[in-house]
Amino acid sequence: MTNATYPGPVSTPPDRPSVFSPSTLAPVEVDLRRVFWVGIAVWAGALTVAGVLTLTGDLTGRAVAICITGLLLGGAALQWEHRRARHAARLAESTGGPGTAG
Repeated sequence: MTNATYPGPVSTPPDRPSVFSPSTLAPVEVDLRRVFWVGIAVWAGALTVAGVLTLTGDLTGRAVAICITGLLLGGAALQWEHRRARHAARLAESTGGPGTAG
């Protein structure tokens, strides 16, 4: 199929990779525990504010329940990260490779 303004086939220039080519970037190691602790701290602050506003009658109890749910999900995320790091450490020990646990 050709176009009157561009009669040739459409292709990417040879110096630019295609969008569908595999990534050449190395994965970045991130300490998820810090991220989860920041999230838990934010939810704890929100719980404090929601609790005070609920006691003064300016807010319903639903906001407190949402904040508690956020805290519980943050705790579950910490447990997941702990198990994932422990599994990665065991895997690195069994293969003899340099493992980064945590």
